[in-house]
Amino acid sequence: LVQDLLLALLVQNLLLVQDILLVQNLLLVQDLLLVQDLLLALLVQNLLLVQDLLLVQNLLLVQDLLLVQDLLLVQDLLLVQDLLLVQDLLLALLVQNLLLVQD
Repeated sequence: LVQDLLLALLVQNLLLVQDILLVQNLLLVQDLLLVQDLLLALLVQNLLLVQDLLLVQNLLLVQDLLLVQDLLLVQDLLLVQDLLLVQDLLLALLVQNLLLVQD
C-alpha cells in the first residue's frame, strides 16, 4: 500500500512537472511570437519611413526641375526681349539713316 501511494505521488509529481514544462513552453512560444510581431511592425514602420523619404525626395526633385524650367523660360524671355530691343535699335538707325540720306 505504501509502495502504491509512493508510486501515485511520483506519477502525480511527474504529471505536475510535465504540466509546468508545457506551460513554460507555451509562454516561450507566446513571447517569441510577440517579438516576431514587434519586429514585423518595426520593419513595416521602417519601410513606410523609407517610402515617405523617397516621396519627399521625388517631390523636391520635381520642384527643382520645375524651378530650373522656370528659370530657363525667364532666361529665354529676357533673350527674346533683348533681341527685340536690338531689332528696334537697328530699325531706328535705319530710319535715321534713310532720313539723313533723304535730307
